[in-house]
Amino acid sequence: MSMPMWNKEFSNKYHKGELVEKKYLLLPAIKKILKKKKWNTLIDLGCGSGYYCRLFAKKGKKIVGVDESKTQLDLAINQERKHKVGIQYIK
Repeated sequence: MSMPMWNKEFSNKYHKGELVEKKYLLLPAIKKILKKKKWNTLIDLGCGSGYYCRLFAKKGKKIVGVDESKTQLDLAINQERKHKVGIQYIK
């Protein structure tokens, strides 16, 4: 199986699409993590467009998002500029 090409069109589609895993697998696990008070700073490895980074940041966590795709990070950084929640993104 080949990896998707993270061009701008694919990245936008991925970012906007509601993936089944987000709703039914990852979000329930993330909600459990967010309830834990002891973790104030989190690193999201493979953060992509920053979807989960924003969820954590809105719950008061300090977030660093890391991804290898400049296209995906551009989407995340653009969202941070529009709606500042204090996320730091690193390639």
